Amino acid sequence: MLSPGLYEQVINTALNRELSELSGACKSVVPIDKAEASKVLAQHLADVVRKGLENVLDNGGDISMQIGLANQIVTLIQNTTREADFAALKVDQRAEQLLALLREQDPRLAVVDSRRWIRFLLDLLPRLDNVDFTALGELEQRMLQMFYVTVWGKVAESWTYDEVLDNLYALSDSPVLLGELLNLFRYRYEQIDFIDEPVELGFDCP
Repeated sequence: MLSPGLYEQVINTALNRELSELSGACKSVVPIDKAEASKVLAQHLADVVRKGLENVLDNGGDISMQIGLANQIVTLIQNTTREADFAALKVDQRAEQLLALLREQDPRLAVVDSRRWIRFLLDLLPRLDNVDFTALGELEQRMLQMFYVTVWGKVAESWTYDEVLDNLYALSDSPVLLGELLNLFRYRYEQIDFIDEPVELGFDCP
């Protein structure tokens, strides 16, 4: 039973059956705008595909079967449009995601294995534009310095220098890059499989 409210959704067969039982005065239906059709239909299909992929798992399938279904959809689009370029959009059978691209000379972020450093970065990075860097503790500034050198290839001489702040704020204003870094750090944190042991270096180090 449909409840009163704002829907703004594509009318599928099931919804059409329910709407047919309502009077015209109770519903507001408009044609899909041709200019928005690709976006509207894609959003609808994203829902259908997600439910289909979940159904594969619910029926005992695995990710390889989900990839098979996804690639069948890509093949259908390729055959319908007769555009060979769609073949390149098929999901690779290795079932992997690219989280980030790092500079070849600085691959260290991809192999970071310090729980304390990762926890610090996961806490700090989402709020870069609301942090007084000079008020951070000595260890926190050291961990931030490690991150700064790794990303920008130079030492932050002072946390008040315009260049340093511009770089940090630019990262904060780049949600895609920032999101990829956070995902990378979460992934690295989950992959750590050893027990931390203290190391005497003469100073506090992550």
